[in-house]
Amino acid sequence: MKRKSRFLLLGLLFLTGQLAADSAKDISRELTEGLAQGNKLRLAVLPLEYRGRQGHPQGRQMADELTYWFVKSAKATVVERAMVDKILQELAFQQTGAIDNKQAQQLGRGLEAQALVVGTITDLENHLASIQTRIILTETFEVIAVSKIEIRRDWEKEYTAPAPPPPAVFLDALGGVGSGELALEFSNKVQKVNTTYLGITPAQSFNSVAFSGLKTNPGLVFGARGHFYTKYLGVGAEFLRFTHSIQQQQSTWKTDGVENSFNFNFDDYLTAAHNQLALQILLRVNFWRIFMPYVGVGAGLSLVQLKSGFIYSYTYDSKTGGSVFSKGLDTTEMGYGFHALGGLRLIFGYVSFFAEARIFSANARFTRDINGEADEINLKGWQAFAGVGAAL
Repeated sequence: MKRKSRFLLLGLLFLTGQLAADSAKDISRELTEGLAQGNKLRLAVLPLEYRGRQGHPQGRQMADELTYWFVKSAKATVVERAMVDKILQELAFQQTGAIDNKQAQQLGRGLEAQALVVGTITDLENHLASIQTRIILTETFEVIAVSKIEIRRDWEKEYTAPAPPPPAVFLDALGGVGSGELALEFSNKVQKVNTTYLGITPAQSFNSVAFSGLKTNPGLVFGARGHFYTKYLGVGAEFLRFTHSIQQQQSTWKTDGVENSFNFNFDDYLTAAHNQLALQILLRVNFWRIFMPYVGVGAGLSLVQLKSGFIYSYTYDSKTGGSVFSKGLDTTEMGYGFHALGGLRLIFGYVSFFAEARIFSANARFTRDINGEADEINLKGWQAFAGVGAAL
């Protein structure tokens, strides 16, 4: 049974090829009947345009068959098809079925051809197709021969239309949650850091006071972005706002490099709100145009708003017109951050939905306006969010 099916398939393919060959033979015979005897014209056969089916291989196949039968007729000298394709590519010539005098002269000079064979394939009803061809002199643009035949579209059994390319641009709105750990350090080599002014008693003074691994309360993440792809590689630009605050916990601290346990009795001791603008490099794959997994890395700059009701800092006093050292840190500093991400996007026409997870780090430095001060926060953690956007 399998052998019989194989023979039927081979027979169908042979019949399809034979119909194309017979059609090309009829066309070449009809066109060459109008050629003058004596001097042979040098012809170049261009791929036929298949109207409404750009890129269909039948147009190129018909040109190959016509080239064969023109050579067989011995009534014309024919330019090799490979040379025709090369020159068409070099001239960036777009085959549309319609050719003007300037284009004909360009192709004639590039191919050293006296005439061009051009044509179109047009679908008709009942699985028929109309093939119209003509020979055009390259210098005078004179049509010296024409042909028109109708054949059955048997090649449709072998042709599968190429899938449309996946969207290349995504404009998204996103929201989610994030959590992490924060490292916090106060350092001053000019004058020691007094723990009283960090909201910590009893009063002690050190050159460096550092906390690490401080757990933060989960915070909201929201923002907007654009992703722009070639086939697999993409770039992105993103604005993201996320906030983290230190929660009450048992921790450790280092004072002048000596580590001790520390009972962090404060809730919301410090809040850091990041307004980050980042650039990303991305890789993606597409499955059935609907599913698009992607990964990437990114880096950017942030405006970081630092607020604390426990930490002392210099603030401007409108009454005295000077600075006052008082409880309540409220400053905005420049920071930077990095992240690595992975996600899955679902595409439905011009709308896409996605879910994404990432790990990140975000840093900022501040001074509390104290001479010699060099304070720093370093936040590391994870974020998970989802979003919706336009797929273009």
